[in-house]
Amino acid sequence: IVTNIGGSPELVEDNISGFVVPAGKFQAISEKILFLYENQSIYKEMQKACKKRISEHFMVKETAKKLILTYHSLSRLN
Repeated sequence: IVTNIGGSPELVEDNISGFVVPAGKFQAISEKILFLYENQSIYKEMQKACKKRISEHFMVKETAKKLILTYHSLSRLN
């Protein structure tokens, strides 16, 4: 569960790998916490989806590979 400010929404796909709620809406946050507590199977599915998303898009090794590929493609243009 993240708020819709900063880089947090990039980490979570709403309703797939977690929930994105409006900043400052404490009731919405508490509702999502309670929902996940009461729906453990959905919680576990979101947990898996979040781990997958993080490993595919935000791991240092993967990010470095993408950056190197970008540099190589740019160097070929010059």
